[in-house]
Amino acid sequence: MDEHIKSRIAAELTRLKSEEAEIVNQVEAALEKENLDRELSSASEGKETSSVVLERDVEEITRKVERHRERRAGLDGEMKESREALQSCYTRNAGQPLDCWREVANFKQAAEGIEKVCFPCSNVQVTQLNKCC
Repeated sequence: MDEHIKSRIAAELTRLKSEEAEIVNQVEAALEKENLDRELSSASEGKETSSVVLERDVEEITRKVERHRERRAGLDGEMKESREALQSCYTRNAGQPLDCWREVANFKQAAEGIEKVCFPCSNVQVTQLNKCC
């Protein structure tokens, strides 16, 4: 008798779990349809939907990142060359580092170029920050 009750409880539990899963699927489908209908109705009214705005923002950020990478790639080569020239000069003139003033100036100029590209707002006053960034 005890085994019979346990099997009936297990069967009922299985049935309830499957019904619950079915109800959850129906609710999710209804919510998805409701959200889609809301987006379509707001799009037809001329309002931008959140997913459309988000997609446009992601594309804009991706374009900005690519432009930044392209600008920086050119400057990285210049920075590497000036760093290597400076290191070479210091190695050649170990006892007279002041003879490397040209290489130091070139290195500083390359570093300033990277700063301007990577941190364009670094020397902007707080009142002008919104205009820059």
